[in-house]
Amino acid sequence: VLDNAKKQPFRYSTAVLSSCREIMMSTTLFKDFTFEAAHRLPHVPEGHKCGRLHGHSFMVRLEITGEVESIRIRAGLSISLN
Repeated sequence: VLDNAKKQPFRYSTAVLSSCREIMMSTTLFKDFTFEAAHRLPHVPEGHKCGRLHGHSFMVRLEITGEVESIRIRAGLSISLN
């Protein structure tokens, strides 16, 4: 397992205020998965360490990036994320 993997459930980029008072925001959501797998290599020389059953740790990150629907700023604070 990668030790330097970030443990944050969500990561957001900076919102940009346009001239028409709408905020266009791009965001990235990700989820890290870890799993273990074992195998042996049958065609290595006798006594080779990989000929025995051994395992490895893996980490996979599923990441989705896109724009959030525009958010209009009105008097006070009103945000709708449909």
